[in-house]
Amino acid sequence: MSGVQPSELYKYLESRHVKSLLRGEVRVRNLRAYQELEHLGLAVGDPNEGTSTVLLRDGVMSGESLRPFFDAPAGATLDVRDCAEHTIHTDLYAVCFSSVKSGELMSRFSEENVRAGGEPYDACVEIVAPAKFARGLAVRTAANGLRYRGWGACDYAEQPEVPAGPLRAALYKGPDYAWQMEVRLVFQGRHQARSLIVAAPELGEYLREVRIER
Repeated sequence: MSGVQPSELYKYLESRHVKSLLRGEVRVRNLRAYQELEHLGLAVGDPNEGTSTVLLRDGVMSGESLRPFFDAPAGATLDVRDCAEHTIHTDLYAVCFSSVKSGELMSRFSEENVRAGGEPYDACVEIVAPAKFARGLAVRTAANGLRYRGWGACDYAEQPEVPAGPLRAALYKGPDYAWQMEVRLVFQGRHQARSLIVAAPELGEYLREVRIER
């Protein structure tokens, strides 16, 4: 993760979830679960969540260079022609926010959620101290077996570039999702649940509900 962390972040959501979030009850979701939510529309689902692709350039690969991709015997070589390795990372979790406060953006989230049969996104919670919020949440998630890996703004490139890996996968989303202007706190671990609610009441001081004009 790199760059300057935003001074504020915003969570657009249904108003019925506001009170629990302000109490410091934070949902951390396995990115793979979003693949199963594609039918919920662009506000939630993405079939490529938690995946990464490594492009193997034309040429010959041999020896140790093959091992990240194949269980290759010693001395093996591979003639590569427009190949790619696609990986699903099952151990990545995230908490997702937007980097801007915007009535237009909240309306777009709301439209996508309603189109998929959900409730309108009619509320917004501001994270007024993202760095402190992230540090506090990291302590709480560690107790659940999830290690905080950092934060980052999502990359909306047409095609992921090499080198790919789990953290790159956590931040990659296709260009269809660029309107979300998303920033993620990323966690990694082998937790059984697809999502969990982390109770961290001390984080409430970094959260406030804000009014959005639409």
